[in-house]
Amino acid sequence: MTFYCTYQVEEVSRGGTVGTYLERTTQDGVVVPFFPNGQAIGTMFGERYTVKNSEGETILLGSGGIAELEMRLSKFAHTFITINGKSLERYKTDVAPLIYHVLTRVDEETNIFYMVVQAEKNNRSQGFWELYGFYDEIVDQLNRILKDAREDYFLLYENDIKFVEISENDAVNTNNDFDKSGLSRKLTKFKAEKGKELEYEQEKSCHQC
Repeated sequence: MTFYCTYQVEEVSRGGTVGTYLERTTQDGVVVPFFPNGQAIGTMFGERYTVKNSEGETILLGSGGIAELEMRLSKFAHTFITINGKSLERYKTDVAPLIYHVLTRVDEETNIFYMVVQAEKNNRSQGFWELYGFYDEIVDQLNRILKDAREDYFLLYENDIKFVEISENDAVNTNNDFDKSGLSRKLTKFKAEKGKELEYEQEKSCHQC
């Protein structure tokens, strides 16, 4: 069995500490990195986790979930980590709940409701729907979105629902605070464009009568 001396290293730049990490040496003073090639390999089962290096040596064990794992791992010099074979961000996105943000406006002259539904996981946009119709129609469409999205992730309904794909790098939240203003701008644009379209269709229908 090999015994190591573990100590904390401080990185200093121009008189200030810019970072700290743990390092270890043998009894002879030879530095042995915890993660020789910078790779940390994590396995999670529920809240329990194990982190090993590329040589199969167990470095961390715990049961406090992904937040605890990240906090403890930040004390070690490493380049990247995979969790259950996925990158850390991908894993966090996969296990995060799918959250919906809904904004609605009504045209008081026509009683038509306009709605945008923004979906996000792990503070990143998953896309949005644009809906319009009378109150009962809007409720029915929204119920179908929430039910089917939970079961089949996303469903595209022809005509009445438009699903718009968004780059996975398009963050919905800023500092964990949902960007309601951005969603509001989408709703304003959708209401204006769809309102003109419906008005044109109504005028066209009247001319054909």
